Amino acid sequence: MPSVTYTPVPDNVGQEPLHSFDSAWLKIHWANQHVSKLKTLCNIFIQHHAYSVQMNHDPERDEYRFTVLPTQPIPVDIPLSLGDAIHNMRAALDYCWMGLYRAAKPGVTTKYTFPMAERRKDLEETLRKAPIETAFKGTNDLILNRVKPYKEGNFLLWALNKLDVRDKHNLLIPSLAVTLIKNVTITGDNVGGIHFANCNIQANKPFGLARFTGGGFANLKFEHEPETTVEIVFGKGQFVDDQPLLETVGTMLKLSAEVVQLFRKTFLVEPS
Repeated sequence: MPSVTYTPVPDNVGQEPLHSFDSAWLKIHWANQHVSKLKTLCNIFIQHHAYSVQMNHDPERDEYRFTVLPTQPIPVDIPLSLGDAIHNMRAALDYCWMGLYRAAKPGVTTKYTFPMAERRKDLEETLRKAPIETAFKGTNDLILNRVKPYKEGNFLLWALNKLDVRDKHNLLIPSLAVTLIKNVTITGDNVGGIHFANCNIQANKPFGLARFTGGGFANLKFEHEPETTVEIVFGKGQFVDDQPLLETVGTMLKLSAEVVQLFRKTFLVEPS
């Protein structure tokens, strides 16, 4: 993430959209700080092996189910840092949009947010009502065809908005997921030894590792501590369910920074 050097002074406040674009880049910079902290917190939690791998028999399915559970709660700093990062990204986009509004309508006091929508046609309607296109020709085309902040367009920008709204009312709760079974051996009655190695999976809930039929199988257990790869993912009902937390947030940050840079390139005449 590029460094930011910007000192707000009173004389710069009226220079729109420059002032708002500079402020938006500060928000991107601050979001990056939160993402860096989030990465550190997640890595520490995983490295401390703060989870256990268990195997339990499911009599209804007649299978043994493999489960990863935290041995201690996921630190509250993780959802708090996640929410702060999300909010700063979303605010950066709002700053860009308000910069155009303030330049188009000096003295405007109403606060407008960067246009987001469920569908493209909803976004078209929102843009139709905004006065930006008159002052900045091509704005609507840029939003509709390059930024595409709607669900079927740029999904992660759409999800960023949803997560920001959710975080205003509820913490964004992550969960743990097994992503790789490196080395697991199962032994037990009438089971000489079943070995699993390098199995790529994506599961943040109990899943069937082995099914035994015909009876006679009992007392199954791990021969040794399972070697697994575990990561933190978004929990259920958070629009990007089960997706890797750090990878997803990192992509959102990149997309948000690209939008800010696009606005600067499109609407500012940079000094040569």
